[in-house]
Amino acid sequence: MSRKEFEEKIEAGKLAEYAEYAGNLYGTPRAPLDEWTAAGRTVLMDIDVQGAEQVLKTYPHTLTIFLEPPDFDELLRRLDNRATDAPEGKRKRLEIARGEMARRPEFRHTIINDDLEKTVRKIHSIIAGENNH
Repeated sequence: MSRKEFEEKIEAGKLAEYAEYAGNLYGTPRAPLDEWTAAGRTVLMDIDVQGAEQVLKTYPHTLTIFLEPPDFDELLRRLDNRATDAPEGKRKRLEIARGEMARRPEFRHTIINDDLEKTVRKIHSIIAGENNH
C-alpha cells in the first residue's frame, strides 16, 4: 500500500503495531490479531523492538522473545547474503541492531539465533511452557 494509505491506517488505529525501519514502514493489522487472541489462539509475530513495545501497551500479557544474532560479524554476513541493501542500508541496519540489542533486557526471553532448527525448538519450548501456566 502507499505511504499515505499506511499513515491513514495508523491514524485510524487499525494497526496493533507499526514502525519505520531503514526507510520502510511495517505494521500488523489490529483486527485479525484481536480476532485470533479472542479465540484463544497463539499468535506468533516477527516484529522489531518498536513494534514489541507498542504491542505490550495494548496486549500487556504478551510473551516476548528477543532473537539475537551470535555476533555482529554474523549479522553482517547474513545481510551480505541477503544482498538486498546497498552499503549505506547495511550500515543503517547495523546501527539499528546495536540500539535494539541494548533493549534486550526488556524482553522476557532471549535466544541466540545461531542455528535455525535449534532456535525454532527453543521458541516452541518457551511458548509451550507459557501455555502450561
